[in-house]
Amino acid sequence: DDDEGSFYGIYGALFNTLDKQEQSASLAAGKETFKAAPPFGASDAGWDAVKAFYAHWNIFATLKVFAWVDEYNLAEAGNRKVRRLMEEENKKLRRAEARELNETVRQLIQFMRKRDKRYIKHAAEQAKLEKQKEAAAGRKR
Repeated sequence: DDDEGSFYGIYGALFNTLDKQEQSASLAAGKETFKAAPPFGASDAGWDAVKAFYAHWNIFATLKVFAWVDEYNLAEAGNRKVRRLMEEENKKLRRAEARELNETVRQLIQFMRKRDKRYIKHAAEQAKLEKQKEAAAGRKR
């Protein structure tokens, strides 16, 4: 259930790769420290590990620069005003690309959460506890 081709193997490798890319982007941006993301874990991972993984990636914000989406080469600007306009347009494109990646990761996390047996099991346990509390409160009345 935890081999390379399984749910946990595939998504574990994917998020490990994404975290390494973010670490590289962090170092390229000149940041001195980088807090690695919690691992996805295997099918038998404890709830604290699962919760930490989903909490981290649910609020994901990329550190990547996305310079490859730049439409304009600033060296070709004729004057300062044109250069600023080109910079603004490039910044807009970079922000849009970063926003798209962030949203894609969050959507993937939602998709995974619905299919992660560990998450489903915990949700069922919480629902059962809630029913027991309601039943106990109903008996006290």
